[in-house]
Amino acid sequence: MAILNKTRNGSLSYCTSCKAYHIEFGNLMFNFTESELQLFTNYINDIDGDYYNRLNEHVSTRRRIILPTKLKGISFAMHLEELNEFKMLLNFEKTHYSAYNMHSFRQIHCDFSPN
Repeated sequence: MAILNKTRNGSLSYCTSCKAYHIEFGNLMFNFTESELQLFTNYINDIDGDYYNRLNEHVSTRRRIILPTKLKGISFAMHLEELNEFKMLLNFEKTHYSAYNMHSFRQIHCDFSPN
């Protein structure tokens, strides 16, 4: 498994055997195909952390950026610094695997809202 990017709290790697991308970030783990990773990266890149931080300023927890999932009752919560680090983990120029190109992610739209 090749590590593609690493931050203080996470890593992004690619397994040539299973042809999957593996993300570890804090206590979260994700396994994606290339197209799933593209959709997820686009979703994360589109999150305006400052906006959601202000919107949820009434929330008593320190993590005010709430990311809903399609699973009823399950959301991910991050604070602004975590969101920015997560974006840094997902956004890099990959030179070793030509199929993985972050520039193409901006063309894909995905809605991970619970609707």
